Amino acid sequence: MRQLQLHEIAAYLPYKLKMYAPYGFSPNAKESTEVHRVVYLTGDLYADIENDTFRGDVFKPILRPMSESELCKTVHTDMGECTVLDYIATSKKDSQQNARFLLSGKYDQLEHWKIERLRHLHFDLDSLIPDGLAIDKNTLNQ
Repeated sequence: MRQLQLHEIAAYLPYKLKMYAPYGFSPNAKESTEVHRVVYLTGDLYADIENDTFRGDVFKPILRPMSESELCKTVHTDMGECTVLDYIATSKKDSQQNARFLLSGKYDQLEHWKIERLRHLHFDLDSLIPDGLAIDKNTLNQ
């Protein structure tokens, strides 16, 4: 079975990515759905930099699925409250084009700033959720 690699989540790290850790792995864990914010990839909980290993077999990032319903949700951003599609668009026409690209998996058609905004909102751009390498944010008991 394929394990999560550090390079697959590196682009999310500046955006306070949350990770799922199973009960008992973290000394602070109280239940099986405890969430840990990844701040630094140092220390034995997240990575052993000296041995150049990442515990992809233990931790899973918590991401939003790339779906029409998620893209239409209202989110709080630095621009105030708006839908995800409006947050990554410059016009209504641009918003519609972005939706077509995103739902068809053609992320390479988007400008870099749009992809970064999606990563800031923790969208699963690399299909880690269907591969079992990430947790769908909507499935956690919040």
